[in-house]
Amino acid sequence: MSRHVLPLLRPSTILWTGCALLTALASCHTPAEHAAAADDEVYAIVAERRAELAATGEFRIAAPEDSLRSRVLAGELPPELKALTLADCQQIAAENSRSFQSRRESLYLAALDLTLQRYAFGLSIGAGASAGISGDENEATSYDADGVLSLQKVLGGGASVVLDIGASFFESLASGSPSELFADLGLTVTRPLLGAASEEAIFEPLTNAERRVVDEARRYERFRRTFAVDVYSRYWRILQETQVTKNEVTNFANLQLLAARNRALGDAGRLADIQVGESNQDELRASSRVIDAKGRLESLYDDFKFFLGLPIGVEIVLDQTDFARATETGLDGLEHMDLGLEPAIELALAQRMDLATARDELLDAERSLRIAEERLGSRLDLTVTAGAATQIKPGVDFDNGSMPWSLGLDYDSPLDRFSERNSYRSAQISLEARRRDLEEAEDQLRIDVRENLRRLREAEQNYAIQLNSVTSAERRVESAELNLEAGRAETRFLLDARSDLLDSLNSSVGALVNYNLARLDLYLDMELLEVDESGLSFGDLPTNVKTTENL
Repeated sequence: MSRHVLPLLRPSTILWTGCALLTALASCHTPAEHAAAADDEVYAIVAERRAELAATGEFRIAAPEDSLRSRVLAGELPPELKALTLADCQQIAAENSRSFQSRRESLYLAALDLTLQRYAFGLSIGAGASAGISGDENEATSYDADGVLSLQKVLGGGASVVLDIGASFFESLASGSPSELFADLGLTVTRPLLGAASEEAIFEPLTNAERRVVDEARRYERFRRTFAVDVYSRYWRILQETQVTKNEVTNFANLQLLAARNRALGDAGRLADIQVGESNQDELRASSRVIDAKGRLESLYDDFKFFLGLPIGVEIVLDQTDFARATETGLDGLEHMDLGLEPAIELALAQRMDLATARDELLDAERSLRIAEERLGSRLDLTVTAGAATQIKPGVDFDNGSMPWSLGLDYDSPLDRFSERNSYRSAQISLEARRRDLEEAEDQLRIDVRENLRRLREAEQNYAIQLNSVTSAERRVESAELNLEAGRAETRFLLDARSDLLDSLNSSVGALVNYNLARLDLYLDMELLEVDESGLSFGDLPTNVKTTENL
């Protein structure tokens, strides 16, 4: 039937029909479906790697559509956000942070590269087809079509196996010759015998891709911890400045009362002008300090909003529950930590993710050097090919075709190894550089642990001193007020006592915050911080580091 129909069709119609069929075959998946398939494969790899690190929380690179920033800009939320907890700020920052998004994308892309390497070393299947039509003027004279199915697999020993299965069809419309259908089969096996022929060298691209995902997963989890510490530090510094501002406002109010009292006494002639002037001067200084404190607080809030990715115009208020509890409990609220220096350093060296990555990079450099050394020698590849072709005639008759085969060796002498020589020397230098990097990272970590442990102990001692100073200053203020009322003291005694009380109150708040931040940094050094949807928490401290030891 086709021999009678095809001559009646225009060549362009047949060609466009063939193109449409090929396009339909090529469009079995939409771009969105391809992206979704990549996401499924990548997220499975990332979840597996993160599970090995005992990480929690879901990993996704797409920004949430209902983020706090988008809702604020859309007017869905009030212009003032009150009682934001540390966990709230952590979530907001993670949603909007550009650096956080870049770190997510780095992990995603590393896993995406791994999917390609796994595909390249797995069973890959390809298919293709082509069709053509030829003729004279407005009449088609012949048409042909062919297709091929290809399968490729890299075996464990490095051998590459390629199998091609094809078929082709031809019919001459001008001569009326019958249809001709051919089938062919081709098999090629290539096995390296010398020159980077080890399994380690053959699978180096796959190994590198696997290693990169592990490294990026560690970097991502380490970044989550350092990022959470950054949020925590900014959060507590704002709360510290908030309390300092309150102290300054309270001090200003007290000095206002004292200055008003002294002015009244001075007007009545019962107080010397010098004492009136002293109280007025301190009142003005206190007013200036309040203005400065409020300005610092507003600047901290603006910087924090920028860090969180929120519009600068939105007003935020931080929840002070945990901070107030810490200030109320005083020394009883501190977790006294008698940590031994050497056990703490050993724990940090064993736990730190970035050090684990540095050690793996040293192993990678050693492996790269071995492979570079292999490539300096002779190369020898074994190639085996076999194929068969046959014509399928009408009536389902098959012509028996021959099956030619060949076996060959491809040898490359080591006379020209200039590029390989340079690669080998570069690999040697890279290995030494990775050794130095690891030594430097370990030494720096020892310094960091030592410094943060010292800071922690100093902050604890300073906090105790400042609390005692606050108690002493409060007694001085009370005594000075009584003596001033009784006429046994001058205004300067009360002014000095109030100034000392203000300094002690502000210093005690600073010492408390310094203690918490030093403790946070020490736990970060030892990789004992945990980050999840509920916020930042401290992991359990091993008992073998809880020993008192002098620095």
